[in-house]
Amino acid sequence: MRASLVILLAIGVAVAKEPRAGEKYCTCYSELNGGGYYYTFYDYVPDMYAYNFDNDVDSVTVRGMWIFYDNVNYNVEAALVYWAHGIDFALNFPSDYTNMCSSLRYVGQPSCLNCDSWTVYEGTAFTGAEFYGNADSTTLGVLDDQGPLVPHLNLSPSLLARGPSYTGYSACVYPNTDHDVGPNGETLDLGIYPDVTSIGFYDNAINSVRRGCHSKNVFKAEPLKAEVKAKNGAWGYIKK
Repeated sequence: MRASLVILLAIGVAVAKEPRAGEKYCTCYSELNGGGYYYTFYDYVPDMYAYNFDNDVDSVTVRGMWIFYDNVNYNVEAALVYWAHGIDFALNFPSDYTNMCSSLRYVGQPSCLNCDSWTVYEGTAFTGAEFYGNADSTTLGVLDDQGPLVPHLNLSPSLLARGPSYTGYSACVYPNTDHDVGPNGETLDLGIYPDVTSIGFYDNAINSVRRGCHSKNVFKAEPLKAEVKAKNGAWGYIKK
């Protein structure tokens, strides 16, 4: 499981570090339209209060997919979850979603925008602990048999299995049609399953993940409902 870390790059001045090619980042602003003071994050933030930015985000610019949580520690308790994905995608949150974010994190590989990967979450709507990988995994460690789990993939299909070492009920899951294109032609493809009961995991438990399609049960993710969608990104929310 990836450790929860955060790097603070700038406060109310020009961003101190230019992102490397493909690197994910999220710049949070205290005012609409990229105004006020801001931080640029390149990693997880379990508690925005530690950076004097708790409940103080009005607008953001993102590269990759980032998830914003109403509570600290990625909403272990039920609360609002909202997300944004794109390539240098800038957005203003509407008034109902400003000044709410208490923790945030990205999805996928940190230094590769559109590389294949998968992430399984402890709770629905991308909440709680996670188990991340970009290769086959015969077990999900501490997340085995714990609560509802949610996968996220890029580009290629993957097999999700109920038992360890790809045993028991399985499903082959494909990405959906979410496809962001950046101003320089970069692309971001997503396959997101907020609720695994829709693909036959009625006990909401996944114990292993294998790259490629190795099941007769085949599913393609539905695009997440977006509040705003543009060529280079989109944003929306999920109620846990």
